Amino acid sequence: MAFDNLELIGSIYYASMHVPPDVREVLGKRRLRKTLKTSDKRQATQRARLVLAEWCREIELARKKLKNLPDSLTEEALSWRDELRGKNQGSVGDPETLEIFLADTVDRLEDSRGFESARKFYRIATGEMNPTAPMIDQWEAYISKSVKPKTLAMYVSDVRKLSGTFTTVEELTKANIRKWLWELSEKTEGGLTEATQRRILNAISNFWRWVHSQGLVSEDAANPTIGIALHKGAQTVERLPFKSEQVVRVWEEAKRKKDHALADLIYLAAYTGARIEELCALKCADVDKSIQSFKITDAKTTAGIREIPIHKDLKQLIQKLLSESKDGFLIPSTAKNNHGKRSDPLGKRFGRLKGSLGFGPELVFHSIRKTVTTQLENAGVLEGVAADILGHDKETITYGLYSGGNSMDNKMRAISNLSYPWGSTGKQGT
Repeated sequence: MAFDNLELIGSIYYASMHVPPDVREVLGKRRLRKTLKTSDKRQATQRARLVLAEWCREIELARKKLKNLPDSLTEEALSWRDELRGKNQGSVGDPETLEIFLADTVDRLEDSRGFESARKFYRIATGEMNPTAPMIDQWEAYISKSVKPKTLAMYVSDVRKLSGTFTTVEELTKANIRKWLWELSEKTEGGLTEATQRRILNAISNFWRWVHSQGLVSEDAANPTIGIALHKGAQTVERLPFKSEQVVRVWEEAKRKKDHALADLIYLAAYTGARIEELCALKCADVDKSIQSFKITDAKTTAGIREIPIHKDLKQLIQKLLSESKDGFLIPSTAKNNHGKRSDPLGKRFGRLKGSLGFGPELVFHSIRKTVTTQLENAGVLEGVAADILGHDKETITYGLYSGGNSMDNKMRAISNLSYPWGSTGKQGT
């Protein structure tokens, strides 16, 4: 053992180890330390070996918990299941003998772990109960073909959290899921919003339907997520529009902090009403060569795929962004996530910036989109024209189903109504 794992505090040696970053949250510590109750280095080294071995086991268990892998007891029960079904190569003993051995194992387990643990072990071994952990990877692979990567990651995370409490499919009852969801909301600072709770229930429902399709629950079993009441602890924050002067204020603060990418993003949003990811996904190739309009091609809905005219006060900024682009995108981003979202770092910086100015949770980047909508409405712009600019579905059958959309002239007249008190430098958007 390396002596790096020994610490001399006063005259007494301690075993010491840095907790690996991936399990710090589970263990709740960044460093492990334990007194070895000796001032003799040689004796301390021997004792430290045992302590480190135990810590390594704790870290391994923490990693299994993170990945929701079966614990050693569940793995043993599943091995017994294979043995009883004759799946293990070199299996010895007839079924009757195996049952006797299993009964002995269960008796010993009851003595050491208690009745409930022994009962679950036996039911898993005999196939009466099915552990959730081994199924999650199969379910993830199945739904990955039909679910967007970010949604998939959230779904899998939600189900792994649930199965950390209820380790078998048979425990996924309506009462258990409701109890778990409410406790999770109560433990979460500020509670879980209704939208988050619905997403979690959707994830569990998706997993349960897959389990049902595998024949692991009764054919007549009802989906346990249906009819679960949501916890009312969290208050839904109503998103409000920024006032025009507030948009200018956050833009000026971004400029002051020399966060030019964020300042340009705010300026773009102010004259387009586009969503943050739509703007961050804009490529130079999406801009019309005459810089009269640009196309949104990466949107949440079909209605979001649209062409937006470029406001006269936006043209100089667009020209600057085109000339400075190094990667083919208008807005530079340092995003390094697995879901292809370029807006994440910019959105976080915007959140910190607007918070530093005293704006609360009711005002977010999306509020600029509401500002644009408000200005268009106050200017008397027809709702159908505004919908084509903002990428909203049209409510009427005639325009929503049959219309090819408003002309660029109509949209340009509408866009020209947008204005902000930028001051002397704002008109250039630089």
